[in-house]
Amino acid sequence: MTTNSIKYMVMIILIATLVIPLNIITSNGESSLNLSIRSSGDFLSYNSTGSEDSKSLNMKSSLVKIGDGELSDVWDTVINYPVSAFGEKGKIASIYGDDTVYFLIKHDVTDFVWVAMQWDTELTVEPGADMGGMHSGDDMWIFGSTEQISVLGDGISDGTEGDLARQDLVDDLSWERILVNDTDGAPDYIAWEIQRAKDTGDIQGKDVVFSVGENVHVMLASNVFHKQNDPVVMAFILSNKVIGGSGITNIIIPVEEDLDANGIFLKYISIGLLIGTFTYMFVYFPTMYIINKEKEEEMGK
Repeated sequence: MTTNSIKYMVMIILIATLVIPLNIITSNGESSLNLSIRSSGDFLSYNSTGSEDSKSLNMKSSLVKIGDGELSDVWDTVINYPVSAFGEKGKIASIYGDDTVYFLIKHDVTDFVWVAMQWDTELTVEPGADMGGMHSGDDMWIFGSTEQISVLGDGISDGTEGDLARQDLVDDLSWERILVNDTDGAPDYIAWEIQRAKDTGDIQGKDVVFSVGENVHVMLASNVFHKQNDPVVMAFILSNKVIGGSGITNIIIPVEEDLDANGIFLKYISIGLLIGTFTYMFVYFPTMYIINKEKEEEMGK
């Protein structure tokens, strides 16, 4: 290897140490900078088939009891997904059986008048879509006060302006509102237990049909978070996971993350300069020293 070849190789190493960190930023294109990114994720419903009902001589009881005034214990056996559109206490969970799907919604007590689930009935929304991706005619469920929106229970979306929704003529939902107190007896959060058939057969109301393994997007909104960039969009799935399975943990899903482009750029520039400095000190100088020694030896001969 000649002296010039060695010098070129050293320079390539120095340039690479500066450029590679910058590629980490630009490899996804400029659109990844200075943008607010909506994160979406899967919302799994857990299979309770075979155990959704219990029978005895005196009674038949469901895992989710609508109308008993208490939060059902089954919700402790499945993932409760955090939902920022429902407040700090906001969460959602689901289980399903042979013919029925159950949902749990939790939201803050203060400021939250109503909560809603808008289903992409025609399966047109891509992951991460915002409210503009949903459209009129979607199956929409609303729970809470009707003073701000004149629908309770089963509804149909009616656009992003005006009344937002209209009542479905056939209400296929059963639900219960439960005020849950903390250990001191003070109001902690509000819970809604909801029950609906997988397939209601209501074509006129455009009710969403749930099938095992098929994704259907749902937008989660409330009177506090229902503008263009506020709701959460998730992919709902009747999964093969069973209730009470191992590894049940609460998952944190960020809804919105603001990228600090300048901070990221400076971070990787600093890393590149640091790597370049170390490379210059421990590669370039030793290499030049060896080359000069070889030149002196050759001239001495």
